[in-house]
Amino acid sequence: MRLAIAGLHIESGTFSPLRSTAADFTATRGAEMLARYPFLAGPDFAGVQPVPLAHFRAMPGGVVVRADYEKMKEEILRRLILAGPVDAFYYDVHGAMGVEDLDDPEADLLSAIRHHLPPGALITCSQDLHGNVTDALVAMTDLITAYRTAPHLDWMETRERAVRLLLRARAEGVRPVRARVGIPVLVSGEMSGTTCEPGRSLYAPLAEESRRPGLWDASLWVGYAWADQPRAMATVVVTGVDREAAAALAEEIARRYW
Repeated sequence: MRLAIAGLHIESGTFSPLRSTAADFTATRGAEMLARYPFLAGPDFAGVQPVPLAHFRAMPGGVVVRADYEKMKEEILRRLILAGPVDAFYYDVHGAMGVEDLDDPEADLLSAIRHHLPPGALITCSQDLHGNVTDALVAMTDLITAYRTAPHLDWMETRERAVRLLLRARAEGVRPVRARVGIPVLVSGEMSGTTCEPGRSLYAPLAEESRRPGLWDASLWVGYAWADQPRAMATVVVTGVDREAAAALAEEIARRYW
């Protein structure tokens, strides 16, 4: 499986008068990106041929200048085209990027990427639990998962889980279903730790719930409070092969959070 990998990673506070530019991002390209995914060298991933394109990561900052976003986006697309045919795509992003005059930058970028993927190519995505996730973004992915700890201790585990879910879908020859429920609640990152209540009880059951019959993954996003955008809210996404079970669990988790 030729697996293309790319992403743009930043938390953008829309209340800041400052702007983030391309110069604020650390860029990794090609083979140097593989240090982000050491698990790909393991025996479980022997059937994966990584095709690393480009990844841009910045510290939290203001909204990204539109021209700079377009420049980074164009490089990812150019590298994807030059890479030739791929079987799948791993979208490695934070989930709380803000860009001038764009309401949903992660969906905008993935839409452009998807345009250059072969029909039927599977897409997986991993995110920080402080991302803001829309129906549009979920609809463009086949699999999407998020951190389950804050402070974040499972960032590498989450990346690996995103690719394992992709391998499972390919091995079983299915396109999973996703059920999303938006929760109209926003709390700050400082109030959403998973080592104390209520975060601990909200996140602790997710791993076990992901193993229910017909289900593969249950993910809960706290959301990103420092973005004045319609998409800013908590979100649940449940992935699996049983549509009714996915919808039921997504609502169960959302009501627990509420």
